[in-house]
This record gives sequence, structure tokens and C-alpha cells, in this order.
Amino acid sequence: MTVRRPTSPRGRGTPRRGQRVSGPAHVADGSDFDGTDGIPSGLESADLLPNLTAELLARGRGEAELAGILGGNYLPVFEAVFSPPTVTDS
Repeated sequence: MTVRRPTSPRGRGTPRRGQRVSGPAHVADGSDFDGTDGIPSGLESADLLPNLTAELLARGRGEAELAGILGGNYLPVFEAVFSPPTVTDS
């Protein structure tokens, strides 16, 4: 089976749609290098992630927005999931 791989610019349009739908504080880009066939050209490995940053900058994204997309928006989720449980006296 041949899977059509998106080219870099087309494959990187998804964060913009996510921002329109949910807002910029709720969009983060992650990697899936462990078994997908749909990785865009130019992002075949983790060492090529600077290509994503360059593309987003070329599309006019600001540094604060990039910080969120490239991982900062994950932090509130990680803090909520991995924080110790609150113990209350009964």
C-alpha cells in the first residue's frame, strides 16, 4: 500500500485550523515517529523539527505563539495529569 505523504507546507497547515477551532492556547504540535506513514516531507525525523519552526515563522507566527505550538501548550495538561493528588481530611 502506498500512502501519499503531504508536502511540508500543506502538512503544516493543520495547526492553523486547530487555532481557528479551539484558540491558540489549545494547539500543540507533537511527533509521531513510532509508526505512522503520514509524516510530511521534511519532518521524517526529530532532527528535522527546526524545519517546522522555520515554516511557521515564514507563515507569520509570532514567538509566543510558536512557544505554545512547539510544546508550551502541553505544560498545563502535563501539570494536571502528573501532579500529586490532593489529600483532604475527611
